[in-house]
Amino acid sequence: PDPAKATRTVAIGVLFAAVAGYVYTFHILPRLDGYWMLASALMPVLMLAVWLTTKPKWAGYGLGICIFFPFLAVPDNFAHFNAAGYLNESVALVVSLLVTAVAFMLLLPPTTDWTVRVLEKQLRKQVVDACFGKLGRLALKFESGTRDLMHQITILTSSRPVLRQKALGWMFATLEVGHAIIELRTELHGIRTETPDLLPPSAYAALNRLREAIPALFARPSAATLQAALDANDATIVEVQIAIGPHYRERSERHRLQRTLSYLHFIRTALLDQQSPLHTMRAGANPASGERHAT
Repeated sequence: PDPAKATRTVAIGVLFAAVAGYVYTFHILPRLDGYWMLASALMPVLMLAVWLTTKPKWAGYGLGICIFFPFLAVPDNFAHFNAAGYLNESVALVVSLLVTAVAFMLLLPPTTDWTVRVLEKQLRKQVVDACFGKLGRLALKFESGTRDLMHQITILTSSRPVLRQKALGWMFATLEVGHAIIELRTELHGIRTETPDLLPPSAYAALNRLREAIPALFARPSAATLQAALDANDATIVEVQIAIGPHYRERSERHRLQRTLSYLHFIRTALLDQQSPLHTMRAGANPASGERHAT
């Protein structure tokens, strides 16, 4: 989440690796004889590097040493003792990392509102993936991806509580709607596979319209897309209620339809949540729609 800081710490680790590697390559390695002496000479630096990677505060330093000390210092099958070439490679590595850190700080500073907005957009895109992704392991991928993005946002907004609160609102809206969509798709997959006649064509058409309206809302949140999603959800609820009907149905079929209906109501509740960022967009939405749902 903070690439500039990470690159700076790795660069310092590379600088240490270059100095340690020079001492090892040109002052220690020529005096070694045999595998065990080689292993004993490498062990202190590598153990220090690995230990540093276990400490979150110093992990970047350890990572730089772990990667570049073997690259610079560990001998080839035929050892080369070229001090000028070694220094050239070391300076190039350190300078390249410093240039990268400066580029991150100037071009893509992680503390800008733009970075948080990009991550929020990626967070909302999780709902789009929930609507159109393959169902196999989709719930696991959705959950882990959403929480990973939220972890990044949390780190970036540690000193800005207003931005963090808004991002948390999007996270809860994304999780609630996304999981409901995945459960709804799973239920519909079972219906289409086992009892395709359980729902009429008009209900399938309404479900397809809802599947298009929800991604449009999370891709471009606005009063218009929110109202479109609510209207599509209303129409789908009505169609499923008609399919359930007062007439007799097998118990398993009625339960399947009722589960489908419960997922639709859950999506609607999430869209109407007053703690959600979507609530601020309801100024242009139809308030009576929410009142009907509450009733």
